[in-house]
Amino acid sequence: MKKTFLTFLLLLPLVAFSQLSFQLQGEVSRMISNELPQGAKVGLIYISLGFSGTPTVATISKEDGNTVLIPLNELKRISFFPKNSQEFWQVKAIENGVYDNLVQKGVQYDLRLDLERDALDYLNYLERNDLIFNDDYFESYLQTLAFKIYPGRIEDDRPGNLNFKIVKDNTPNAFAFPNGTIILTTGLLSTFNSEDELIGVLAHEISHFVLDHSVININLEAQRKRRAEFWAGLATTLAAATEAYVVSQNEYYLPGNLTLGTAMLAYSIAESATERLGLRYSRQQELAADLCATELMEFIGIEPTALSSALEKIKAHFVLKGKYQIFSEIGTHPNIEDRITEIGVPSKSFNDAAFDTKISLFNSYNAILNFNDKHFETAENLVRRNIRANVATEEDYVLLAASIMNMYDSEQKNQEALELLQKARTLNVYPTVNLPKQEAMAFIRLGRLAEAKKSLEEYREALKKEWIEFENILDPDLNTAIRSFLSEEDEWTAKMIQKVNLL
Repeated sequence: MKKTFLTFLLLLPLVAFSQLSFQLQGEVSRMISNELPQGAKVGLIYISLGFSGTPTVATISKEDGNTVLIPLNELKRISFFPKNSQEFWQVKAIENGVYDNLVQKGVQYDLRLDLERDALDYLNYLERNDLIFNDDYFESYLQTLAFKIYPGRIEDDRPGNLNFKIVKDNTPNAFAFPNGTIILTTGLLSTFNSEDELIGVLAHEISHFVLDHSVININLEAQRKRRAEFWAGLATTLAAATEAYVVSQNEYYLPGNLTLGTAMLAYSIAESATERLGLRYSRQQELAADLCATELMEFIGIEPTALSSALEKIKAHFVLKGKYQIFSEIGTHPNIEDRITEIGVPSKSFNDAAFDTKISLFNSYNAILNFNDKHFETAENLVRRNIRANVATEEDYVLLAASIMNMYDSEQKNQEALELLQKARTLNVYPTVNLPKQEAMAFIRLGRLAEAKKSLEEYREALKKEWIEFENILDPDLNTAIRSFLSEEDEWTAKMIQKVNLL
């Protein structure tokens, strides 16, 4: 039977195949044929992808220099020994049937182009709604981590290059588009305390990309909405979310941004796009991505249980926020505890002070989101991480003082808050309009009314400068929202100055 198969292959015209080249070395772990007995040292040279109806084969080199053609599914009888990350991912693609799927469906350039357009539409929605957190330094840092994990391309005819976008969303989340764009939320980055944990999550998402899970999932769908119909529906969803975003009141003002409601917007877009782009993974796909990630981490010398540590911290976040759906299985999707068990309990505590230096801007931003959501203790913890890393800004100290005053009311705590505000005044990183207002609140609690009045007058002047600075904002909804906020704050401050005079 095998002889007939090989003879038939040799008679096929070479033009019938699209060849993928490899330089993988390995050993036959289970006998394939008399020419390839168990224990034989072999190399994989090509996988030939044929047109529909033609067999697909692997070209194997032997120790004597001759080559043998074998059916693609016989590669599972060979144990390969990758020498670098490119070869590692090629082996994983073989083990997980990626090339089998490419044989059956082809590369599907039309579908991949459609998915590329969907990904760009998604990113455009994020940009238009000011949901992209731009940090050139950190994006460059992510690229350096990605190159440790993935070589850039594995040369198998599939298009796509890894790139990263960070979304303003306090909920820990990450997903990879079929074109190689990986989305990370600000909340995810602040959840971790080490580079190794971040590498674990990146390796997991890159595994989904390399294993082509999203394209496989879309191929399983009975029907896919037309692009125009889908994105028109999403626009309607966003319009409602944006309206809530614009009218919502921020307790802590971030110049040029009204942060309350960003999570609602980001969630609305992400939920709609993930199903569209085939990102609702099965239990088998999630566990396969975890396995690939941990094996890759071991391959490049990183403790694999850093991934389970990352998952433990994501779990803790959801418990703190009362979001217990992470513990349940949705359809065939594994719950997070099952994934941690499969990977293994973290072997150590993953904490790296230098990592907080890298993610300080995300800690600051997430602290504001948590403050506006009344999660004052979480906001405090995030700011204190920046202080310990010696990268805290004026905004961080002001927010910490405000968080303390929302949780306590004692002379000791009020004095502590005032000292934090005075510390903020000594910095010259990026002054904040919020400082004199919070300082006035601390002075009032401590009975220092004359100093409170002076801080309120300073705050009112700062509000006037903000009004001038942002009066030319082009977005009419955001312009109206900021003007409304500043006007209300100015009225409140004027009345507070009068009140302080009478206290």
